[in-house]
Amino acid sequence: MPAKKISSRIAGLLFLGWLIVSQAWGAVSAVSTSVAALSSSNVSSITASSPGGMQAGDLMIALVAQNSSNFPIVSTAPTGWTSLLAKDDGKSIGLAVYYKFAAAGDLATSFTWTFTASRRSSGGILAFRGVDGAAPINASGSQVSTGSTTYTAPSVTTTVANTLLLALYGAANGNASISTPSGMSAAFSPAATGAGPNGVVIFGAEALQPLAGATGAENSTGNSSLENIGVLIALKPSATLIDHVEFVEDGTGLSCTPKAITVLACTTSLSCYGVPGNQYSSGSFTITPAAIPGAQWCTDSLCAASIAGS
Repeated sequence: MPAKKISSRIAGLLFLGWLIVSQAWGAVSAVSTSVAALSSSNVSSITASSPGGMQAGDLMIALVAQNSSNFPIVSTAPTGWTSLLAKDDGKSIGLAVYYKFAAAGDLATSFTWTFTASRRSSGGILAFRGVDGAAPINASGSQVSTGSTTYTAPSVTTTVANTLLLALYGAANGNASISTPSGMSAAFSPAATGAGPNGVVIFGAEALQPLAGATGAENSTGNSSLENIGVLIALKPSATLIDHVEFVEDGTGLSCTPKAITVLACTTSLSCYGVPGNQYSSGSFTITPAAIPGAQWCTDSLCAASIAGS
């Protein structure tokens, strides 16, 4: 009897695997970054070129910052850009974040932000691929830290798996640098204006967040003690439709030893075994029938005969 139960359970699992239709979250990837030409003098606007290697549909994230007491710092943004957030410390630094999906005409052009006052300013654009076209920002937050050597991009709570976390920072000194938070990768080198305490520096870092939930703060440590602002953005990946799931075993026949079964999630109605382009993801797990008294593997004909005699 135990052998019959295992056979029917495995057969049912294989059958159900072809009926599953679900969504899974893809992965967001960084394309490239473009930093504006910076000046150690006051400027009333800043211009950044579109990042290289982009394709239509990629998401652009723009960060602009200014050593200023005039807030909000931006008076006019480029056409088609959406404001995500603006943050300032009320006295010496402000920054703003915008986003836009790239159209065909955006792939080799430049974008200009005009400020409310002429001050030392920095800015840049980061491009990402595989971002959800309807709701690209899954979560975001910002934080001002006063006179601290730790620049904090505050924790946010994501609602889907495989988001890309983008930590952005600005500090009120044009000769300063900003360190990469532990567990993240630098998205671009610190972009500083010079001019010491009258200038500004910006920096960005990124990391994948495999699971939904609280991200924890992203802390850049060991920096100069300055007025600074940290921003954390979670980019939502585009959803991939799974047509069915396939279970593949090694086909060695009768065995009472553990066997690995590979699970393939297929994105088309065709079999995706041996066709990586049709696979969303794969994994493996081991079934050990010997752990159940009397359990054994059986071929299709043996299973059919066993079930028919039950």
